Amino acid sequence: MKKVNIKGRNYRILRRARKGSTGRQILDGYSDATNAEIYISETTGRDFHQVLMHEMIHACFNEVGIDIPLQIEEIICESVSTMIDQNFKITPRKK
Repeated sequence: MKKVNIKGRNYRILRRARKGSTGRQILDGYSDATNAEIYISETTGRDFHQVLMHEMIHACFNEVGIDIPLQIEEIICESVSTMIDQNFKITPRKK
């Protein structure tokens, strides 16, 4: 999977070495709305698809103009991505 469509905008999915932090935690992923890119750490200890879903939710918030405090956005993204991961088998759609 190299791209995902979020609200009509194609985001590239890129694997990168871990970079950045939120002060206490090294990032497993990052959503860059300016460049329509989602970065997933090559060395994340978490499931790739769960991290990708988490970042896709961030991107969706941005695309629809939801602007809430980052701490609350993180709780929502983490809760929803975990719930989906625990209850559904996610496989990429074939074109």
